[in-house]
Amino acid sequence: MRKIIFHIGNHKTGSSTLQKFLFKNKKLLEKSNIIYPNICIRYGDYGHHNLSFELASFKEFNSKYGNYKKFLHLIKTNKKKNILISSENFERLIFNKKFKDFINKIRGMRYKFVVIFFFREKISLYETMIAEIVKSGYIFKNSDHENNIENIKKNGFFEFDKHRFWFSKKKEISQILENFPVSKKDIICINYKQGKTIKLFCNKIFNKDEGINFLKKNLIFPKNINLRNGYYRTHYINYSNKIKKIILNLKLTNFLTSIILFSLSFFKYLYYMFRSYLFEDFDKQILSNKCRSKLRVLKL
Repeated sequence: MRKIIFHIGNHKTGSSTLQKFLFKNKKLLEKSNIIYPNICIRYGDYGHHNLSFELASFKEFNSKYGNYKKFLHLIKTNKKKNILISSENFERLIFNKKFKDFINKIRGMRYKFVVIFFFREKISLYETMIAEIVKSGYIFKNSDHENNIENIKKNGFFEFDKHRFWFSKKKEISQILENFPVSKKDIICINYKQGKTIKLFCNKIFNKDEGINFLKKNLIFPKNINLRNGYYRTHYINYSNKIKKIILNLKLTNFLTSIILFSLSFFKYLYYMFRSYLFEDFDKQILSNKCRSKLRVLKL
């Protein structure tokens, strides 16, 4: 029986790296009986975010990148292969009527549903989640962290700008069972290990031997971007290097061009440096020992 596999994240578990890997290796996946569709992949993305945006009523949905009806047509015309859909925005697990129509029509095509997600340790997830939110300019106080932890204890998740971060595996699985026509045995939860997302995923969607053999093929692996310095700090370091390069290459023949490039790069350098100091003072974001202890003992 053909399978339709939904990879739903979670957020901050290497989803973007995995999606880039799947997108770059589509032809090899097809040879291994798995289709990773082009439909609903937005320009510059590698996951099916436009599909999840439409089915979960996100304002970011853009019909020019395809919609769920075009996706259904592809699923219907597929005769033998399994279909893999990936977007961490499915993690929200709140959907509209289009989602119900999408699921019911796939059920009518006699596909077996499988849902797969990665689950991250609580403190590590919380810190990376906060670092991500800080990029948008939000600054947290210790009192905010304490309130957040209380909400996580109550709901099993933290929600910010329609994005949901699950801290309770049990509650997330319960929501999956409500939304997808699956039993518990069709839900695959993988404990996240940094740098191991691709390997762990392949070993689950294939059987163990197939996964090992697939990973031995001539695959394209994405380069991991080191964001340890933060978004704005990374940019101002880049522009600092550009300025040095312009100064070193300065000659009379290209003096005017160099001055223009220097001016543009310098203003951008100042902008990113200012944003970095304003929003990415990570000392302000470090959790107090009290908050760490609360998260550590949190029973969800």
